[in-house]
Amino acid sequence: MGTGQTTNISEKISSGVKSAIAELEELRLQLALGKLEAKDLYESNKKKFQTVIHDIEIQIDKLKKESGFSTILTSIEHLKLQLTLGTAESKQLFEAQYSKILSALEELESELKHNKTLSEDFAKIHLEITKFKIKMELFALHFKLKKISIEYDFDKIKSQLQTKLDHFKEQVNNKTKEGKEHWEHFQDEIKDVYDHLKTAFK
Repeated sequence: MGTGQTTNISEKISSGVKSAIAELEELRLQLALGKLEAKDLYESNKKKFQTVIHDIEIQIDKLKKESGFSTILTSIEHLKLQLTLGTAESKQLFEAQYSKILSALEELESELKHNKTLSEDFAKIHLEITKFKIKMELFALHFKLKKISIEYDFDKIKSQLQTKLDHFKEQVNNKTKEGKEHWEHFQDEIKDVYDHLKTAFK
């Protein structure tokens, strides 16, 4: 992996995280303002994520001749099933769905993490899964409290995440100079950025 490609990876991840921040903030505001029913927003976001999962499945299906992909595809099928098990008309139904979907997401994430063939693609998939997990947590909070405060220092959150992203780019550049250009060498930095993203919206 050359320097140009490595820089491209860091830019893609940075761009993906910024897009995720905007999407999560939009959902938080929608829930806080109550312009749409939470259950309708929830179903809409599940459908959007089903499209993401479908695209991932197509991508992986093209590589299914590689070893280890059958278990990933099985995990995807399990997740797709959980995403289509009816509408969450009540807090109890949501909580039952939440538990099953979260378990299926973690199962898929675990399978993806142990497959070296996907390498760079895992970062994009991991971001989509992380983003949906945070959305699920926002819905869980809303169903529990029936309200999400609109008071929120979003500029401070963006500033903190930008600092993390700048640090990530610096680490990627340092590892490139050291000759450590394999994808697995960037995993700690990527995890740090994603963990910060999760913490910011909890």
